[in-house]
Amino acid sequence: MMSRGPLLLVAALALSTVGCSVKIDATVTGPAAGSTDKVRVKVVATGSADLTCSDGACEPTRLPYNGETTIEVKVPPGPAKVVTITIKKGIRRGSATIDLAAGATGSTLKVEKGAITCLPTGCRGRIDIAPASKISLEAPAGTTIEVEGEKLTVPASGALVSPLKLAISPSIEKQPLDKICAGRAPSSTIFTSTTLTLTMPGKPPMTAKADLDLALAQQGLSLALLEVKKGAVVFPWEKPGEAAKGRRAAVYTDGAYCYNAGTTGATVADLEVIVVSDVDIREDQCVYTLRNGGGTVTGALTLYDRKASAYDRVTGRTLATKLFNAPKRCVSEITVKGGSTLTSRQTSFVGNDVIVTWAATFAK
Repeated sequence: MMSRGPLLLVAALALSTVGCSVKIDATVTGPAAGSTDKVRVKVVATGSADLTCSDGACEPTRLPYNGETTIEVKVPPGPAKVVTITIKKGIRRGSATIDLAAGATGSTLKVEKGAITCLPTGCRGRIDIAPASKISLEAPAGTTIEVEGEKLTVPASGALVSPLKLAISPSIEKQPLDKICAGRAPSSTIFTSTTLTLTMPGKPPMTAKADLDLALAQQGLSLALLEVKKGAVVFPWEKPGEAAKGRRAAVYTDGAYCYNAGTTGATVADLEVIVVSDVDIREDQCVYTLRNGGGTVTGALTLYDRKASAYDRVTGRTLATKLFNAPKRCVSEITVKGGSTLTSRQTSFVGNDVIVTWAATFAK
């Protein structure tokens, strides 16, 4: 009879441990943005709990009230890609050990909107199609990538940049300018589709389809045109100093977006004038008169003016500059309590259409 006491005590402790456990689910969802050694992991567990990863593979964090979050987890070096995620809430604990490679369906190549990534990790890069087709890739030295029958090898530096021979019809120089430079509503029309096959040293090949669309063409062209601030922008089909042929065309380019400025029927090859702009910030006030003779209140207003410059693409010469002031727009009516100053801040911007209209004056 004396032996039953310890047995009962052990059983009670085991039951207590089970009752205090926290269920946790973790799933790899893709590579972390801008990283070659981290992946995104979706975690579902008890809300308002503390989360950590083994070997410091992730930043300690606290799950929100709903118990769902996505974290970035560093993939361990070597063949084993295993990380344990632990949840703690008071005396309750739970953990999940995940294979980051298996969770990402093994080694996978992915191409989205021109961006190239490897799952769970190992490479990143992109394909551009305007103004010229090219590929850039960061991957282990000796990695090969095959596109359209052309096989390229990543050098010892781990960074590859190379032109590509992609079948685009009609070619970029013959594409309508208003079709590519469509501003913030770019078309999703597919220019061309191709297949990439990537092979890292000692690993099996990975293959992915790449759909390359007009939005990607606009981004590549616009970013290339911004270089006019440094000097002439020479297209791949031109010789330095060679004048554009056909209609005189102009565009306004703003970051990854460009806006066609008139000249119906112009193509990319017709582009002669590039307008770019920089932001000038001014501070002002919005003043309101209170009803029933209560005086006035003021609030801060930030105005984002634009200083635009027009350049000759072929020579890089500045043609003109103009400052566009953001309109002083204040909301027409506000509700406030006592006090002479508003805590909220209003903003006003220059519309792109105003600068596009000015750019069109050079396309004559």
